Amino acid sequence: MSKFEKSMEEIFDVAPSIKTPVVQKETPKDIVEIASISKDLESDLEKDYAESRKTLQSLVRKGNDAIDHLLAIASETEHPRAFEVVATLIKNTAEANEKLMNLQKSFRELKGLKNKESNVTVDKAIFVGSTSELSKLLKRKNDDE
Repeated sequence: MSKFEKSMEEIFDVAPSIKTPVVQKETPKDIVEIASISKDLESDLEKDYAESRKTLQSLVRKGNDAIDHLLAIASETEHPRAFEVVATLIKNTAEANEKLMNLQKSFRELKGLKNKESNVTVDKAIFVGSTSELSKLLKRKNDDE
């Protein structure tokens, strides 16, 4: 506790303050190859796309079936609330269909961007590590050639 904090506690006659624990910074972890990260991202993208697509298609199918059944009920009862429910369900099913199309469009754009990124060459790179590690890395590269 600093002198300032001590004197302020005495002046204002308050109990000593509780110090918060100091959070230690994480040390840098091993460098991971960019290629493996991009493969993981690409596979995750494809899995998420497939799952989202299945879900939206299922919702659209169920919505269409429900619309058919509700239309039959609404026409039999001729109750205004029944037609209102049918209209809302039609709107929700149309929105799900639109989301399905937007998902397809987004997936194609992302796949197109991934392909463009793979053609990019790196002109400048930064090595994070000690000079001895860098010299060992360069020596191994020279030995391999």
